[in-house]
Amino acid sequence: MKMLNRMFCPLLAVCFIAIMYSCEQVQIPGSISGTKEVRQVFIETRMTGEDTPVYPIRVFAFRASDGRLVGEQTLADADEPLSIGLPEGAYNLFVIAGVNGYVLSEKIEKADQKITLENGFTQTGALMHGCSYVNLQEDDITVSIQMNYQVCELSCTLQDVPEDVQQVELTVSPVYKSLTLNGEFSDGGGSATIPASPTDQTGVWQIPSAYLWGTAGSQTVLSVKMTGKESGTQVVSSTLKRAFEPSVPYLLSGSSREGVYITGELEFNGWEPIVEIPFHYGEDEIGGTEVGEGEFLVDDLPAACSVWNNHVVAYVTEVDDNTADLLLISRLQWAKVSSATGTDPDQASSLAVDYKEDDLDNWRMPSSEEAKQLHESYSDPYLLNDLNNAMVQVRGNTVLCADGTEDGVSIRYLCNDALSSFPFGTDGSVSAAGDKRTYRLLLVRTVRVVKR
Repeated sequence: MKMLNRMFCPLLAVCFIAIMYSCEQVQIPGSISGTKEVRQVFIETRMTGEDTPVYPIRVFAFRASDGRLVGEQTLADADEPLSIGLPEGAYNLFVIAGVNGYVLSEKIEKADQKITLENGFTQTGALMHGCSYVNLQEDDITVSIQMNYQVCELSCTLQDVPEDVQQVELTVSPVYKSLTLNGEFSDGGGSATIPASPTDQTGVWQIPSAYLWGTAGSQTVLSVKMTGKESGTQVVSSTLKRAFEPSVPYLLSGSSREGVYITGELEFNGWEPIVEIPFHYGEDEIGGTEVGEGEFLVDDLPAACSVWNNHVVAYVTEVDDNTADLLLISRLQWAKVSSATGTDPDQASSLAVDYKEDDLDNWRMPSSEEAKQLHESYSDPYLLNDLNNAMVQVRGNTVLCADGTEDGVSIRYLCNDALSSFPFGTDGSVSAAGDKRTYRLLLVRTVRVVKR
């Protein structure tokens, strides 16, 4: 059973990631009798970007002491008031939105009851989920709940399908079959088989948009089944050495050695950056394609200031005509980070250890030599602008020029295990980091790519 780790710290996450959000206020006034005084709860449901809640919205209140349901309400639209009576006490609140197309028991008693997708997917809409703990005492309370999409959106186009084919299906496995009200995925051995429809283009079939939970385990199998009058039944499949996770957009593109070409998107609006997954149907591993530890097959060697596999390439070292080492820089940055001689000497190293970008871990601070390469490559603000154009494509943070200031000092980035710092977009050099001021931090990761 897989726990969604984002679920239970929504406000903490917002403190570190600057996001735009919309608010929908839901009032839950108390109206039930009992020995404990009834208190009023206000809920603000928050979404990223310009997303708005999809109605109906359902709110469930479970008593913290025994996990029993004590109140629930369904909000059909923004004009309809919610009213759930809650006496003084501690509760776990769970909110779900966009529930049309999902199956939920008519009788809810416990927070571990399941929301299911009977066929492993739905084409109705994307489900959102949020939760919060509240302790009602002497005063009314306002609760802010971050709503997260819990499904991926899959769309796909199949090209070069034989003309006699009458049916095409895409199967994704192993997918989770259910999500509990308290935010846990379960039943991870299922599959989702999504039918495709022919388009007005010869040999082109379209997989309509479909929503599914993430996939279980560390691998995902994609299978395309084509049934034709003369060609019979053909199945081409591929094993991706990664899981599909909710709220992460995946961009799928690949081809079959047998001649069937597939492109598509597994996308999630307004959330994590897109993950590009090139692959060939009928061949295993395909997310890059990784052929060794830190080595990936590519059709062409990437250039600096480009996007490779949804990561930003900052520097390229050619090994030979067919091989290159890419220095990737992280999409995420941190501000006001202590140096190794400052007030919090382990802060930068802790951030580096915990960082993971899509399928890549083992990110680190730039070495002194790498910092020198980055500074020399992007001392010109125009070249820094090119780098940031690549950042825009992956929805990453802007790399800031040293001409700007934070807390009254010029912007510099940590390197050399936080013992040194360096600038972007201006003259300067790698120099020892001070113990009084703070710095910005971005991370790097080296991968080797080999031309097919």
